[in-house]
Amino acid sequence: DIPATARYSLYDVGFYTTRPGSIPYTTGNTAIKWEATSNYNAGIDLSFFKKWLGLKLDYFYTKTTDLLLPNKDAVDPGLIYSWSNGGVLTNNGFELGVNTLGRSGNFVWHVGVNIAKYLSKVSDLPGGYIIDGSYGFTSIVQNGQEAGLIYGYKNLGVFSTDAEAGGLLNDRGIPYQGGDFHLEDTNHDRIVNELDMQVIGNPNPDFFGGLTAGITYKQFGLDALFSYSKGNDVLNVLRMKLENGAGYENQSKVLLNRWQDQGDQTNVPNTRYGDPAGNRLPSSYYIEDGSYFKLKSLSLSWQIPQRFGFIRNVQVYLTGYNLFSIQNYLGWDPEITTGRNIFSQGYDFGNNPQSRSVMIGLKIGL
Repeated sequence: DIPATARYSLYDVGFYTTRPGSIPYTTGNTAIKWEATSNYNAGIDLSFFKKWLGLKLDYFYTKTTDLLLPNKDAVDPGLIYSWSNGGVLTNNGFELGVNTLGRSGNFVWHVGVNIAKYLSKVSDLPGGYIIDGSYGFTSIVQNGQEAGLIYGYKNLGVFSTDAEAGGLLNDRGIPYQGGDFHLEDTNHDRIVNELDMQVIGNPNPDFFGGLTAGITYKQFGLDALFSYSKGNDVLNVLRMKLENGAGYENQSKVLLNRWQDQGDQTNVPNTRYGDPAGNRLPSSYYIEDGSYFKLKSLSLSWQIPQRFGFIRNVQVYLTGYNLFSIQNYLGWDPEITTGRNIFSQGYDFGNNPQSRSVMIGLKIGL
């Protein structure tokens, strides 16, 4: 996902007051080159009890050098970023699969489950870290840390009263008051700004995998495919839009529980036009658990036993996709996240979720 124009200095349309013009937004770098990747993997396959039980284990290791990364420390501080080579990304992990196959009379059944885990770490970054932005939101890549951690502010709740805010200021010099989010002032200078940003989420799952199951009886078959993910964080940007209370747009009913008077105890901040306190900055309040368990497909088939001249076999099937999902995520679909590259995953901007569909089909073998 590296832009084809990464080696060029580019300009964009901009305005100064009401006057249109051109403004630089990226610095070119003619010295950039391809990344280089080396990898190896090892695996073992075992079967027991006349193939009734199967076991598969794979380990993989990948190392990528000369990473192409957006660099915000451009020569001209007015520019957004430039592309350069630097750093090493290692990606290693394993996948374990277990499957079983059985028969009893006219019944044949199979079940398979697999679990996988990977760990992506970055090292040798020039300057020690890289900050990457996607549509105004930020990920951070640090030496020795996992790739693409979500960067923002730690949310400590909502100030119940003006006195509780205690004179804390935002980066525009506006004091926080009752009903504003309490964002952590990490350096204790009584000002909440970019210096107080920290890692608030990890889009990389603890583990993930799938489950397959099927049974056949004579000419009839039923097959299911499930997938799951555990432990991946998502920044729900759609919630930030629907709960901002800063304009005239229609909003979520969550705002019915917003702070309104001194002393109110709630985790939903006040509504103030234009959001002068910056309550809707990316914070841990909008970080959610993106774990899920999904039925990706379910198929019922019938193999017609008769042969029709040169037609060897005919199968009729009914298949449903994305039939149900078990999740605690408040958005549409935790599996649909947006990011420009591996370093900026875990953002849900309200993309269309994977649709539920049903398909009737006819398969003819000649």
